[in-house]
Amino acid sequence: MKQNKETPTIAEMSEVVAKYMGLEISKNMYGDTYSELHNGDTIFHRHIPSCYWLHEVWEKVREEEEIEKSLPTHLFTIITARFLYGTPFEILTALYNCIIFINQLKQQANGKHSNI
Repeated sequence: MKQNKETPTIAEMSEVVAKYMGLEISKNMYGDTYSELHNGDTIFHRHIPSCYWLHEVWEKVREEEEIEKSLPTHLFTIITARFLYGTPFEILTALYNCIIFINQLKQQANGKHSNI
C-alpha cells in the first residue's frame, strides 16, 4: 500500500530549518511557533523566513560534507539554481529537502557505526 506524503507546511519546514541551525522552538500565547536568532531577531515559523536568514542556512548546508559526497551533482546544481533564482518559498522548500537528506545520511552513518 502506497502512502501519500503530505506537503509540509511553511511552519513545519521553517521549524526543521531552525532546528538544523541550532535554534530553540517556542510557542507564543496564540499557538504560533517562533525562534530567536542569535542577533536577537525573531522568526515566526508560519511566515517564510527572510532571504538574509535563508542565505545563512544555505551557507551552512553548502559546508556539509554529506551533501558534497552524496548528493548527485545535477541535483545539487538544481538546488543551487533554485536558491539563486527561486522565490523565497522555493528556497525554503529546497533547503528543507536538503536538510532532510542530510539528516537521513547522518542517521545512516550513525547506524553503520553502531554495528561496529
